[in-house]
Amino acid sequence: MALLFGNLTQDFVAFQTILNDPARQDDIPAAADAFRHNAALNASYLTYIGASLDRFLFHPCLFFSLLYQEWVCLPAPILT
Repeated sequence: MALLFGNLTQDFVAFQTILNDPARQDDIPAAADAFRHNAALNASYLTYIGASLDRFLFHPCLFFSLLYQEWVCLPAPILT
């Protein structure tokens, strides 16, 4: 996840560099499109990672009991 945040930061810095350079004003539309595209990809990747963490890592059946030295399944919480 840190790599994705790093990529997002680098894309933002590159976009800001073009915005602040008066000689590159013609490149702003292409830079904006590239920034939007890369930001959407990184956001998608982070969403996929978050969804997989929720589905697999925090599943109640994936609890390792140190007492019994085995994987145990906790009862699902009752939502009211």
